[in-house]
Formats: sequence, C-alpha cells, structure tokens
Amino acid sequence: MSSSASFVEHIADILSPIGNIRMKKMFGEYGIYCNEVFFAMVCEDVLYFQCDEALLAEFPETGYPYPGAKLAGMAGPDLLEDRDSLLEFAKKAYRYKASLPVKKKKTAA
Repeated sequence: MSSSASFVEHIADILSPIGNIRMKKMFGEYGIYCNEVFFAMVCEDVLYFQCDEALLAEFPETGYPYPGAKLAGMAGPDLLEDRDSLLEFAKKAYRYKASLPVKKKKTAA
C-alpha cells in the first residue's frame, strides 16, 4: 500500500511554516525535505521523523516506517490533530538532521 496524494499534500501544508517543504516520491512513499534537508517521510499514510535517541524519547509514539528502517518518531492521530505540537516535533527533527555533517556524494571514477 502506498500513501495517498491527499494525505501527503495535507502534511506538506501542515509543515510549511518550518521552511521550504519539498516532497519526493520514493518507491510509492514520500521523503520530506525542509530547506533541502531530508528529515521525515510518509509511509502508508503515517508521518515519521528521523531522530536521535534523545529526540525519540520525547515522541509520544515511535515506529518503523518500513522493514529494515531505523526506529523513527511517529506522528499518530493525536499528534496530527495538535498542529502546534506537531510543528514543534517537526522543528526538532529538522534541527537534528540539519546539524549532522553533510555526506559527500560519490563521484564516478
């Protein structure tokens, strides 16, 4: 099952106050970028944020976006209904990911 376009558009609208939000379709699901930093994803109509252990502990719910993925902060129905709290978690996840060193792209030899 893949995520619905209407849910993805709804999430993009909610997250728009934190920066330039871009959704990228990936294998039927969506990666979410803020100011070109990949920090979240939508999988099967569930919003997940990439986090470190400290931030994961703050989330009311956690889950695995797909088999083999790392544990992520999950925006369950209650958090989706509380836009202010959701934006606070989104800002924290974005700041966490933006603080990490940028991986160098491999060049063809």
